[in-house]
Amino acid sequence: MKHGLHIISIALSMLIFFQSCATYTGNYTLDQAATEQRKAKVTSVDERVSIYEKIDTLNGEFIGISEKRNQLQNEVLKEDQVRQVQLIDEVQTKKKNKKLIGISVGAVLGAVLLAVLVSNIKVGLPDMSDEPWPRDE
Repeated sequence: MKHGLHIISIALSMLIFFQSCATYTGNYTLDQAATEQRKAKVTSVDERVSIYEKIDTLNGEFIGISEKRNQLQNEVLKEDQVRQVQLIDEVQTKKKNKKLIGISVGAVLGAVLLAVLVSNIKVGLPDMSDEPWPRDE
């Protein structure tokens, strides 16, 4: 049964991982992203990808607001350093997450069923529990 619990823990970890998957779409300007106030994925000209809770303006500059260790952090975004801005597609993200949750739950149930079946199978070996081990001849 210990093996079955291991499978369940892996499957539940996968479930948590898949819930964090998000779909980002479109090609927005920093100004449009600041107006939308949605989660954004920003790709810089040097191909660095950053995820922000939202993009806003402060003192005439664009800032990406992210959360690290439960604290909000601001990063100044220079328009000439940004190659692409995509915003989260909440509808697609929810659809994808529902599908992944369904697949994960099915995998967990399948793993549990398999673990139960395997633990109950007798392999056909003789019952030697009454004999001492190793046998002296």
